[in-house]
Amino acid sequence: MWELDEYLLSLNPEQIAEDDRKEVVRIMVLRGMYKEAYEWVRCTGPYRIDVKTLVRLFSRLLAQHEAEMEEDAFMTGILQYVVKKRKYDEQILKYLNRYYNGSKSFCRCSSPIRVIFLRSICCRIRRFWNIVRSRGDV
Repeated sequence: MWELDEYLLSLNPEQIAEDDRKEVVRIMVLRGMYKEAYEWVRCTGPYRIDVKTLVRLFSRLLAQHEAEMEEDAFMTGILQYVVKKRKYDEQILKYLNRYYNGSKSFCRCSSPIRVIFLRSICCRIRRFWNIVRSRGDV
């Protein structure tokens, strides 16, 4: 199995066909190579990568690096995309609760539980920004 890891590390994302990239990223995620898979997604974009693979990748990255995690606009954008596709977990929602600052239309979903949870996140974010604006910190 170590040979597979070494082979995956030797690949260059720009030299791999787009359809094959999604499989390489999927295998990296399955093998626990989250940092490497993230670099591939960051380099080539999330195009054609299965949403479940993206959720697993970002959820594990967030869980491993929760303490030192800072806002990453690229990650926020992808996580917003996966939530819109109705795929997420607790780690992803925690991250978006902490860093998402955008339209509340993003919070619209069909499931009542999701609606309540996501709207509460958006409300907390709006309240925070209202407090910051009222203090003149912005």
